[in-house]
Formats: sequence, C-alpha cells, structure tokens
Amino acid sequence: MVTRLLGLGQLDRLLRSGACFVQQAMVLHASRTGEAPIVAVRRIGSALTFERVWEETGCRQVIASLAAAAVTASRWNAPCSSLCCIG
Repeated sequence: MVTRLLGLGQLDRLLRSGACFVQQAMVLHASRTGEAPIVAVRRIGSALTFERVWEETGCRQVIASLAAAAVTASRWNAPCSSLCCIG
C-alpha cells in the first residue's frame, strides 16, 4: 500500500493532511489535560466590533465630512431655489 502511494505521489499529500489533524489533536489534548496555557477571553458584542471597524477604517471622518458638505450645500441651494421660483 505504501509503495503504491509513493508511486502515485500521494504519500506526501496524505502525510501533510495528517499533520494538520495531529496538530489540532495535540491542542485539544493539551486543553483537556490542563497543559494548555490559560488565556483571558473577553467577548465583545457586535456594537463594539462595529465601532472599532468604524474608527479604524476612517468611516466616521468620511461620513462627518460628507454630512458637513451636505449641510453647506443645502444652505447655499435653499436661497437659490426660492429665487428661481419667483421669476
């Protein structure tokens, strides 16, 4: 069987695939036996996650500048639109 796998070039693939499972098994075993390091876990909600993404990507600044531009444009366009209606 091994000779056949070697001949087909599949033994390396099989060993690499098995190595991934062995690593996962070792982590699970360490967790079950208490050998894994203890780490602190803090769960955050979707609101905190969204806020962090919002800040780090610069979305807040973009939206604020677009809102300011819209307010400015509406102030300039309101008098002009009323003048257009007079004539």
